[in-house]
Amino acid sequence: MLENLIVESLEELPLLFNKNYIAFIAEKPRSITVDDQEFTLYTAEELSDKITIDGLVVSNVYALKGYVKTIKEFLGPNTMDQKGNQFSMLMLAASKVIGHDNGNLLFLDAHDSKSMYIFHPDGGDLTKTKLKLNTIIKNG
Repeated sequence: MLENLIVESLEELPLLFNKNYIAFIAEKPRSITVDDQEFTLYTAEELSDKITIDGLVVSNVYALKGYVKTIKEFLGPNTMDQKGNQFSMLMLAASKVIGHDNGNLLFLDAHDSKSMYIFHPDGGDLTKTKLKLNTIIKNG
């Protein structure tokens, strides 16, 4: 059975994220700078917006699932970050997207739901950031 890749209601979002994060993005439009890139954080409504990636319809929050479907055919079961550390496609697909910049996606690592990475769709590689979810919420 295919899992649900669409957020049907905004009430689902607190189940996917730290409740403080949902309150944080509800306050006002947000952006954060990571390695000289300015990422726009999705609002709750934008997290649930539907998009199509390689023929798969998903909500923005699940966008990585759409990319993994295709890139694992080329890269195999893993991708890598900027230091050559492997990141499994299963964990990438389970990670939640929170923002975007020029086609690149900012996401929370499914391992701990706090560490933040950038996904580069053009090569399927990742950049691990020094940011943590709690830090951006605290620094508002």
